Amino acid sequence: MARESEALRDTLRPESLDGIVGNTVAKKMCHRIIERKSHESILFYGPIGTGKTCLASIVAKELLPEWGLANHVHHINSSSDAATLDAVREMIEKDSHLIGTRIKIFDEAHALSPKVQELLLTEIDSNTSGNAYFFCTSNHSKLSPALRDRCTKIELKLLSPEEARELIERVWRWLKFGDDPPNDFIAEAQRLKLGSPRQIINALAEYHDGKPANDAVRDALGMTTEAPTRR
Repeated sequence: MARESEALRDTLRPESLDGIVGNTVAKKMCHRIIERKSHESILFYGPIGTGKTCLASIVAKELLPEWGLANHVHHINSSSDAATLDAVREMIEKDSHLIGTRIKIFDEAHALSPKVQELLLTEIDSNTSGNAYFFCTSNHSKLSPALRDRCTKIELKLLSPEEARELIERVWRWLKFGDDPPNDFIAEAQRLKLGSPRQIINALAEYHDGKPANDAVRDALGMTTEAPTRR
């Protein structure tokens, strides 16, 4: 089921700002950055599953339409070997010959070591490498205050009940070829305050495969299944 949910998320991943449900303020900030073609470093922060990396990828694609994205946009898992001090330094030096701005997207940026953060701070301050850095994190307090101060901060929030319902309806109509969304699932999602797009899609995938609405929503939230009511 995890692979199926991940595949569904990839299939439904928005390709433009207009395709993102909710987070109106964050989208407006991104629109302004794109309109002025500002290649600045950005900190995308907020709860897990709110679409930080998706939004960063959309902004990168819109800012660099004239360049081959494979060469000019790099996604780095900050908890992997690709984010060690030597690896990040090598990456910066390796693509220094490329013409135009390159964007580095650091997922789970709170896992970056202090030394890597110091290196990136130096790069941002020097402004000579041609790189812009996007940091995506659910715990931005783990980034150094100096690094945070160098970034435009864009906060993503959990969806409101109305926005969550809109996303449920979109996903369900895609899954069921236009059928009306299931009221029992919507009721459970709103009762348990399911507000993360990732969790909504995960729960809908399980519900679509036959799991009861309550169990699907609680699984997505990482909650234990409710005990049966005694009669």
